[in-house]
Amino acid sequence: PGGIAGFLLLHFPLLFFILYGLTLVSNQSPVGLIFSLLLCCGGLFAFSIHTYFLKKGRMEFNQPVSKYILKAILLVSVVQLSATIYMLVI
Repeated sequence: PGGIAGFLLLHFPLLFFILYGLTLVSNQSPVGLIFSLLLCCGGLFAFSIHTYFLKKGRMEFNQPVSKYILKAILLVSVVQLSATIYMLVI
């Protein structure tokens, strides 16, 4: 709901959250690993909810680029989650 304006209002602030987490990880802050876990969970949630919308027949998610982005989000989230858990354990 809300068209492109709703999309931007929802997704644009996430960019700042992601960039803040990136600076924390870059500075080797322990909080950065927590941010990384949150972003991994967010990526897995984004993949899941958008895949659900796709299966419900939402045409805006049935574009080749959208499907590619969903697969990339899943891949990056799984790899990042593995690396983050590894960093937390060592």
